[in-house]
Amino acid sequence: MKRPIRRKQFQSGFTLIEVLLALIVFSLSFFFTTQFFKMIYSNELLKDDRVVRLAINEMESVISQKDFQPLTLKNTGKWKIETRTEIDNGFVMIEVNIFSSNSNSRVYQLKTYRINN
Repeated sequence: MKRPIRRKQFQSGFTLIEVLLALIVFSLSFFFTTQFFKMIYSNELLKDDRVVRLAINEMESVISQKDFQPLTLKNTGKWKIETRTEIDNGFVMIEVNIFSSNSNSRVYQLKTYRINN
């Protein structure tokens, strides 16, 4: 009597290790992608033209003054403006910082030096 020949049957699919590795790779890529977009979104405030114009206008108003105040603070509702001036060796350092009034984090900084007349 002849025995029937058994053929090896190949099972298709992935092993548990392969599935776990794929899940880890996917999770890490998802995490870093979300962090990247979160960083881009937070930098959008820096590109906000209104903030830049606000800082430039404040800088121009400080430069046009004859006497410099060491520190001034203004609140415009959405933004807090801090202006610092220091006089040293014939130069005036003027620094304008724009803060978000919601989080009190600095959003934009503008700094310049000019000769003190």
